Amino acid sequence: MSEQPTPEPKSKPAAGKDSNSGGQFPTFRKPPPKPPEIKLGRPLPDVTLREEFAETARAQAAKVALTAKVKVHLFIGRGRTGKTTNIRYHAANLIKARRNIIVLDADRTNPVLAQYLNDIGMPENYTDNAIATFILETIVEAVPAGYHVLIDFGGGDTSLYNIIREMPDFIPRIQELGGAVIANYAIGASVDDLAPLSTLWSLGFRPTATAFLFNEASTGALQPSTFASIKEHSFYRDLSAKHNAVSILIPRLGIADIIESHRLNFVEAASIATAEQPNPLTLFQQMMMRGWLTNMEKAYEPIAGWYK
Repeated sequence: MSEQPTPEPKSKPAAGKDSNSGGQFPTFRKPPPKPPEIKLGRPLPDVTLREEFAETARAQAAKVALTAKVKVHLFIGRGRTGKTTNIRYHAANLIKARRNIIVLDADRTNPVLAQYLNDIGMPENYTDNAIATFILETIVEAVPAGYHVLIDFGGGDTSLYNIIREMPDFIPRIQELGGAVIANYAIGASVDDLAPLSTLWSLGFRPTATAFLFNEASTGALQPSTFASIKEHSFYRDLSAKHNAVSILIPRLGIADIIESHRLNFVEAASIATAEQPNPLTLFQQMMMRGWLTNMEKAYEPIAGWYK
């Protein structure tokens, strides 16, 4: 019988990275990094634009110091840009807050404020001289007495041009009386909407503060490029950079035609109907009205102190 070969002993693994000898532990490959979380949804163009307006408005408003307690608000701009809507909004709020205010309707082509608000001041006639005299006499009496004055100028109206041309120190005189003059400039989506304010500026018009009121209702769906032609214009950029003009995006009121057909002021339209004060709007329309008022308050928040 032949001898069987003796099996060779198994060799021990050498000490090292693959060995447990010498108190060392084996190493393992690291797991792959966790993939980034998937973002849900997408930014909405109108939300992005609203946030941009709000952020810029807060930064601009911080540069404007209005120390005067009495304000003279001039609502100016081309027709159908929202002047009357904005003055109705502020007048109704000031009346509700029991502030001393005087509202003047200097719109010779469409004097409708008296259909929405009580005790509206109107000139005896709508010639340039009559409007100018009426406005100046009212301001001179109202400001020292502590009354805020809100004036609605008609679209394309020339009465303010004539006041500035014939009385270059119009604004300094009001400031001497203790009032601040605020230009509330309503504007749509057309770059031509800058023209009336540009003309006033060329005549030496320099209000204490300026607010550009961009009217969402003058556009279609809001996009980041909406109002780009205006914001890129040198006149707008100059007023924003050198004179701290503040831009506010005024939200669209979806039931504006219904409100106007009933000749309601905005506070009444949002109120709950009572026996003493009925509300002709449906509950849904009242909810829309209250939502719009909330959005208006948010829009004006950076310059809320200008209207108190």
